[in-house]
Amino acid sequence: MTLADRLIRWNRWFDAVPEDWHAHILLWPLAFAGFVNMQLSIASGFPFGVLVLLGLAAIAALRLPYTRGWIVPGTEPGGTGARFLFGHADWLYDLNQRYEALPDTPRFFVIPGILIAGGTLNLIMTFTRGWAFGGVFLVVLLAVLCARAPFVWGMLPEPETITESPLSRAWLYDGNRWYDELPLERRFWTSVVAIGVVCVVDLLLVGSLGTPLALLFLLELLVLVALRAPYVSGLIESPTRRLAAPAPRQLAMQVPAPLSLGTRQLQSAGEGDG
Repeated sequence: MTLADRLIRWNRWFDAVPEDWHAHILLWPLAFAGFVNMQLSIASGFPFGVLVLLGLAAIAALRLPYTRGWIVPGTEPGGTGARFLFGHADWLYDLNQRYEALPDTPRFFVIPGILIAGGTLNLIMTFTRGWAFGGVFLVVLLAVLCARAPFVWGMLPEPETITESPLSRAWLYDGNRWYDELPLERRFWTSVVAIGVVCVVDLLLVGSLGTPLALLFLLELLVLVALRAPYVSGLIESPTRRLAAPAPRQLAMQVPAPLSLGTRQLQSAGEGDG
C-alpha cells in the first residue's frame, strides 16, 4: 500500500464521519498541541506557536492533495496503487525541463550554488542578528526538494501546451488564475491564513530577535500587491502558448481524374478528323 493509498483511506474515513465531528477532529489536536507548546515555552523558552503551525501544516498535507484531486486512484486489485499527480503546475514542469536541458557542467553547479547562497545568507544573519544557525539553509533546501521531487517522482503531468512566454510571467498568471478560480469563501480564508501565519512568525521574531514589529507583515503586503496588482490591472495577459509541433505533412501528387469512355471516343474522333 502506497502513501497515496493511505491518504485516500484516511480522507474517506474523515468524509464518512458526521459533519458535526469534523471541527472537533481538527481543532482538539491543535488545542492539545498549543497547550504542550505553551508548557514548553514557559519551561524552556521553546518558540511559541511552532507546534500549532506544524499541526496546521500536517492537516494541510493530509487534506489538500485529496480535496484538490492530486491523488489518482490505483488500478491494481483492491483499488491500491494510487499515486500523486499534481495539476496546474505547468510553470514547475517548465522550470524542471529548463534545468534538465542545461549542459552537464552548469547543471551540476545550479543546486549547490543555490544552497551555498542560502547558507552564506544564513551565516550573515546568524552573526549580525543572532538568527538560528542553519534555519535559512534548511528552508532553501526544502524549497529545492519541493521543486525537484514532484518532477523526478513523476507527480507532474506533462502540459498539453508549451509556453513561449517568460517563465516568471507564466507563473504569475497561473498563480492568479488559480486564486480566482477558488470559491469566494476559500479565497477569503486563503488570504486570512496567509496574513495570519506571517503575523505569528513576526511576533516570534520580535520576541526572540528584536525584529521591528510588523516588518514581515509589511513585506508580505508588498509581495501580495506585487503579485496581484499587475494581474488585476491587466498588465499581465494570458501567456502565449503554442501546441506541440505537428507531424510533417506529406505532399500528395495531383493525379488527373481518369477520362470516361465517351470522352475518350470523342477525343479519338477529333484526332481522326484532324
